[in-house]
Amino acid sequence: MKKLSSIIAVATLVLMTIASPALASPGHSDHTVPFKGSVLALDNGQIFPPFEEEPVEGCLEWAEWQFFSRGTGQVSHLGRSDLDLIQCSRFVNDAGDGYSEGRASFTAANGDMLVLTYDLDWKSYVTDFGAPDGFDGAGTWTVLEGEGSGRFADATGSGMIEVIGDIPFDDTPMFGLPPGGTLWTFDGMIAYDASSRSRR
Repeated sequence: MKKLSSIIAVATLVLMTIASPALASPGHSDHTVPFKGSVLALDNGQIFPPFEEEPVEGCLEWAEWQFFSRGTGQVSHLGRSDLDLIQCSRFVNDAGDGYSEGRASFTAANGDMLVLTYDLDWKSYVTDFGAPDGFDGAGTWTVLEGEGSGRFADATGSGMIEVIGDIPFDDTPMFGLPPGGTLWTFDGMIAYDASSRSRR
């Protein structure tokens, strides 16, 4: 009887180990963790179509121009990373407020890449001369599944995005940023396979 009880106990432990998600590998893609990061971008620019009736290349028909932003910052689970961001934008009113949809790619030092899509609403701050001097905005982001690499190849997740930017119209910087700088902030949750890494 004692031997039978021991066999039952061992069998039960084996079944619990197989069924329990808590004992899964910590690197499993279902392992969800907070994702935070801020990137200061100094390489910013805009692309306008040659004529108003022509669409912006690579953007949806509603876009009036394309904006790109590149910089480096500290990001959760990637460490010191490069950000390459591109978005399609349009104004929504005469006050200079707008809407954008874009794509942001983070690349870690070892080459692992996490790719997000996002949308945001933003507000322009206009000088006394009627020219925009800065902007801020907020929206949401979602991991673009299947576009990442390394441990983020099958990542999932979503969260909030915020941006503040200086437009170097005059010598007065907005938000304490360097002339022409933008600060991108990301906050949310992601799930990824920590055991799979790129090799450079």
